[in-house]
Amino acid sequence: MASPRSLLWLLETRKLLKEYGADELFDYHDIDVVEQIKHKYNNISYLVDCVANQNTLQQVYKCAADKQDATVVELTNLTEENVKKENRRQNVTIDRTRLYSIGGHEVPFGGITFPADPEARRAATEFVKFINPKISDGQIHHIPARVYKNGLYDVPRILEDIKIGKNSGEKLVAVLN
Repeated sequence: MASPRSLLWLLETRKLLKEYGADELFDYHDIDVVEQIKHKYNNISYLVDCVANQNTLQQVYKCAADKQDATVVELTNLTEENVKKENRRQNVTIDRTRLYSIGGHEVPFGGITFPADPEARRAATEFVKFINPKISDGQIHHIPARVYKNGLYDVPRILEDIKIGKNSGEKLVAVLN
């Protein structure tokens, strides 16, 4: 799903997403986006909520397969408890990303703390060894990135940029040296 800011941006984004392999593009701001997706794809068993807020969790959850088991990967700390009760289904589970645990130490995040996870760190290290050559030789592309070079000092600015929507269509990256 993508959110258009302007016609030019939309056209550029559509072209870029198609180059990255997107089969279909849906705008998560459309009132009927869930119906659009379910009409074309009614058996989605693995879903990732890339925007990761209360509204998009509801949308992604509703897009999950109706009968077969389905998993929604949530990028923050939202759980089944955050899905409206009338929409909850036995066949859909929510799994959180382990990205926060790959550093090998505890990570405070709002009111919770992600525990240190040595297995997540090992898996991430192996994944980086696997994926880096594919990125370097052009087999895999990433979305445009805006790089902030002041390490943790840039985190408040990055969070504010996310809050006001400056991250639309690009990843915000803090370089930690």
